[in-house]
Amino acid sequence: MADVRDLVRVLFNVQVIAVAAVLTLAVIMLALWPPRALAAAALYGSLLTGGVLAVAGVLAASGFDAAWSQFHGVAFSNDLWKLNPGTDHLIQMFPPAFWERVTTVIGGFIMLEALVIGLAAAVYLLRSRPQERDEALKPAPLLPGPAGHARTLAPPNPRHYLR
Repeated sequence: MADVRDLVRVLFNVQVIAVAAVLTLAVIMLALWPPRALAAAALYGSLLTGGVLAVAGVLAASGFDAAWSQFHGVAFSNDLWKLNPGTDHLIQMFPPAFWERVTTVIGGFIMLEALVIGLAAAVYLLRSRPQERDEALKPAPLLPGPAGHARTLAPPNPRHYLR
């Protein structure tokens, strides 16, 4: 179990570094660019997270045991993770179905987090659209005159009255 403990410590440290990097990047982006750039980056990041989780979910659904074995083959350099259900108490206390459910719940929470961040970013982007663009998209009002065109009038010129 020492190798599992070491892996969890490494993953925790990677998570702390990733959070620090994301917060630093967010501060830099807010200092250099408008907030809409940060919201767009958050939206794209949540879409990327959702896509990666969707691919992982399809792989896990098509064969969780094979995906679980591949994960352990990559994460550990030994075969100590291959437990015997008849003799090893760890696998008796936590059967494979438990790990499948836990993995699904963790993936679901990550997907929910990405969805909340993506929706918040999308709402911000929609509400903070530049108003000039909205004005340009509005249809022009119908004006009196031939074929709906306005009659052109010269602006008033006060010198005109002094002649």
